[in-house]
Amino acid sequence: MADKQKEILKDLISPKSPSEGEGESDNFKSQILREGQKTKQGANYLYIFVTVIFVFVLVSGGYFLYQNFLKDGSEPSGSKGTVVPVEESQNSPTPTPTPEVELDRAKLTVQILNGSGAPGVAGEVKEYLENLGYNNIDTGNADAYDYEETIISIKSSKEKYLSLITKDLAEKYVVASETEELGEDGDFDVVIIVSTS
Repeated sequence: MADKQKEILKDLISPKSPSEGEGESDNFKSQILREGQKTKQGANYLYIFVTVIFVFVLVSGGYFLYQNFLKDGSEPSGSKGTVVPVEESQNSPTPTPTPEVELDRAKLTVQILNGSGAPGVAGEVKEYLENLGYNNIDTGNADAYDYEETIISIKSSKEKYLSLITKDLAEKYVVASETEELGEDGDFDVVIIVSTS
């Protein structure tokens, strides 16, 4: 049998004339060629199948990313619940606003200190505040005359008046954004140091 295999291989390798051993070796050669073509054809089918699967995965992945992450710049749709429209009832109660407590400016004791150095500034501020309803006002001079902003100091027990005083003064003066706290045992509820501007 080994001799027969050697002979077949010899026939395949060495060129023969058409008259020599055409029968059996031609059949063997054509069989080998057919099997080689089948293998090539199978490889082609495999290549086409893998390419189709790859394209399908690529397109599906792109569609998934678009739907979940890129569309409308919103969150992924998988994390959202189902949105159900809710009709507003005609009889729903409307919230009533909480009545604002009117603060009585006359209840505060105020000291106005001139921090600008210009004569009469504290008196002008006193007159301005009296026209708004403040009654218990005392005036004097600050420890320095170089204040660039009007400074408000207030007792913590009168903190609710801070926004009112700030608003009143801001209409005419530059008020500092930070306030200082006065001790509860002081003579005045509010101390205002008026600036140059």
